[in-house]
Amino acid sequence: MLDANVNPTGAEVGFVRVADIRPDVPYYFSVEAIDSESGRSVRSQEVPFTVASTPFTLAAQQTTIAVAAGGSASVPVTLNAGDPLFFPNVWLSTDLGNTPPGITSEAGCDAEGFPGLSAGVPT
Repeated sequence: MLDANVNPTGAEVGFVRVADIRPDVPYYFSVEAIDSESGRSVRSQEVPFTVASTPFTLAAQQTTIAVAAGGSASVPVTLNAGDPLFFPNVWLSTDLGNTPPGITSEAGCDAEGFPGLSAGVPT
């Protein structure tokens, strides 16, 4: 908000919450003011806005696992991220397209039933 001398007052006049922002996608924001008495309006210039994604890696201490027929193995995977991630969790999936028939994979899940890693629980 501006005072009579067109100086910022620091007073907030409103806010908006924008959902579903994706990292590394450019967005453009503008503000429009409408005079309710005359119906006239004015719109600001568009301002570019982008949230940069944080590079991350997944690492496992074991790169090869031998499992006897009918057996199972547990492989811890650790999330390494230098900065906070845009999304709080990294979701895991498994591609078993080139494995022999009968091989299955399962990820440890959170309380909601989703396999996920976060900075608080990186392994």
